[in-house]
Amino acid sequence: MKESIKTNIKEFFDCGFMKKLKKHVIYPANPEHIMHKPIQLKHVIYTIIIGLALVIVMKQYVIMNFRLSGESMLKTLQPEEMLLIDKISFHIWDDLKRGDVVVVKTDKSELKEFYVKRIIGMPGDEIRIMSDYVFLFNKDFPKGVLIQEPYTDGQPTEAKTAGDIFKLASNEYLVMGDNRPHSEDGRNWGPLKRNQIEGRVVWKIWWPVEIKKPIYTELGETDSTIKEDIKNKMETTKENVERMMN
Repeated sequence: MKESIKTNIKEFFDCGFMKKLKKHVIYPANPEHIMHKPIQLKHVIYTIIIGLALVIVMKQYVIMNFRLSGESMLKTLQPEEMLLIDKISFHIWDDLKRGDVVVVKTDKSELKEFYVKRIIGMPGDEIRIMSDYVFLFNKDFPKGVLIQEPYTDGQPTEAKTAGDIFKLASNEYLVMGDNRPHSEDGRNWGPLKRNQIEGRVVWKIWWPVEIKKPIYTELGETDSTIKEDIKNKMETTKENVERMMN
């Protein structure tokens, strides 16, 4: 992706039009003579064209605006809010993190729609949904940790059609909406490839987005209330299974 961006920008500035523009407008041979010369229409046209070209390049590779539809990111983001999306920095610095809010595209529909979701699983992670909670297993947490998510406002995370265990490959991410009961996300589609992440949400128009981050709790240190809730739900599930078997 980085090489593609660099190549496109280089080709743009090396094209014949840009060479003429640099020769006659940006770096004129006789600047004093130019200062006393009336502004020519072609120079105005050159300026407009270069301005439009820069806007197109910026929108294609650097930043884009996006209007949020739906309620899947409540209460972090509201429906119809306008967002500014950073499309380039995470390609350059490779700094995507769990908890980042991103724009993703999915090929699960013919429209290849764009969605705003939060990164929950990173490459190499194993994410398990158990008893309405999300657990993380990876090389840093081989025994697993409970991901406490303040941005969900205490709503349960239920498994959906893609299952309840996600083992992510080296270029895969799992995303979910903050409004879990009303979000179509990775629990429906499964993991997404890195090239399906279009950009990272950095601003609401006109103020920065406050992005809350997940908190990790060792399973042995899990809050007693959460422990009791998980235990009760697992016992209920076990009873239901036994009843069905009988």
